[in-house]
Amino acid sequence: MKRLFLVIGLLTVISFVLGCGSSTNSVTARDPATSAAHQAGWLPKGHSVSAKSDITPCTTCHGSDLSGGIAGVSCTKCHIGTTTSIHPVSFNSYTWAPAGHAAYVVNNGNTSCSNVYCHGADLAGVDNSGPSCTSCHIGGKSSVHPASYNGNAWVPAAHSVYVNTNGNSSCSNIYCHAADLSGVANSGPSCTSCHLGGVGSVHPQTWTANILLHSTYVDSNGTSSCRNTVCHGADLKGVSLSGTSCFTCHQFALP
Repeated sequence: MKRLFLVIGLLTVISFVLGCGSSTNSVTARDPATSAAHQAGWLPKGHSVSAKSDITPCTTCHGSDLSGGIAGVSCTKCHIGTTTSIHPVSFNSYTWAPAGHAAYVVNNGNTSCSNVYCHGADLAGVDNSGPSCTSCHIGGKSSVHPASYNGNAWVPAAHSVYVNTNGNSSCSNIYCHAADLSGVANSGPSCTSCHLGGVGSVHPQTWTANILLHSTYVDSNGTSSCRNTVCHGADLKGVSLSGTSCFTCHQFALP
């Protein structure tokens, strides 16, 4: 009987060593995707489902604080905020915040994002994990707008051509200009901040019947909505490829 218990105990130790690699912290960690400790398809989706259910079993190999343990793989290698967060804490924990991610990438680069478990080595996305960066950065992984907008520079005429050709579907999401194009805090502004008559209108709808009705609007509201670098210029002298100079018709100072 003693011999039987001894054999069982020995097999248990061997099984544990094979599962986690070694009983010391100096072991070179194996790829979790192919390790005998995990089933096929463990990364990225499988481990997420299991960890959300109960993260306690992970501490056996990855350490009580998930900083590596005998497996030699810290959870913060990918979970760069904390061992249980998807993004850095500056991203507002699990909530993906446009302003937070923008500030982080500008300061730290995207090296922590570009791996086969997060957004892909080429940032083209990973199945069941991070999406392609170009799903929002439609001009390229480091561009806010399409390349036709002159890189990161927002060009009024270019955005007009793009939207007229492609529609605004790529603009209407919760990270850019919102699903209803009403704007996203710390990201894209409301389209109606310039398109006063609606998301597809240049001017208030009351201007469509008679251009002279613009005088009624300006008399009631002033020219504050016209005075910007996208419409008629901060000085109302016009914007290249966009709004004309108001002084083409108005020879005197405007309200």
